[in-house]
Amino acid sequence: MSSPSPRIAPRFRPLAWLAVAFLAISTLTRVALRIAAGSGAWGGWAGELRVFALGVGYDLLTFVYFAWPLVLLLWLLPRGWLARRRGRWSVEALCFALLAVLLFVGVAEWTFWDEFQARFNFIAVDYLVYTTEVLGNIRQSYPVGQILAALGVVAVSIAWTTRGARRMQGDTMSFAQRSMVVGAWLLATVAGTWFVDGGMKDRGTNSYADELAGNGI
Repeated sequence: MSSPSPRIAPRFRPLAWLAVAFLAISTLTRVALRIAAGSGAWGGWAGELRVFALGVGYDLLTFVYFAWPLVLLLWLLPRGWLARRRGRWSVEALCFALLAVLLFVGVAEWTFWDEFQARFNFIAVDYLVYTTEVLGNIRQSYPVGQILAALGVVAVSIAWTTRGARRMQGDTMSFAQRSMVVGAWLLATVAGTWFVDGGMKDRGTNSYADELAGNGI
C-alpha cells in the first residue's frame, strides 16, 4: 500500500491506511469465498457484478463501524502527545491490533463458509456463547497454533512495510476541526444503522450469491 494522498490530514493518515487494508482484506475474502462457492453461486456476469458491487457497499458501511476505536483515538489524542513517541506508538498499536483482527476474521470466515456455506450469522453467535465446546472442536479440526503464527507473521509484515502510510508528522488540526470529522463519522454511522440492514442483500435469485454480497463482520 502506497502512502495516502498529501490532501489527507496527517492526523488521519492511519485511518486512510486502515480503510485501504480493510477494503483489500474484505475483497480478498469475498474473492476466496466466491471461488470456494464454485458454480453454485454463478448467476451470470450480472450476478457476479451484483455480488461485488453490493459487497463494496456493505464493506464500506462495516468499515465505518469497525474503525470507531481508531477514529476516537485520533480525535482525542492531543497534538503534543501525537508529536511524542508514546502517542505515535499508541496509534501504531491500535492499527496493528485492528489489522490482526481483520486477518483473523478473514481466516475464520473461510472455515465458517467451509462448514456452513454462509458468512457469519446467528450460528457464529452460538460459537461465541458456547466457547469451550467450540474451541475444542476447532483445535481438533485445524492446526490453530500454526494458523495464528502465520497470521502474526503476515500482520507484522504488512504493518512494517506500510508504516510510511501511517506517518502523522505535520499535524495542525485543532480539536474543533477534528470534532467536525468525528461528527461526520457519527452521522454516517447513524445513517447506515437507520437505512441499511443485512436483509437488503437477500433479494437475488441465488442464496449463495446473496451471502457473498454481505460482510461477515
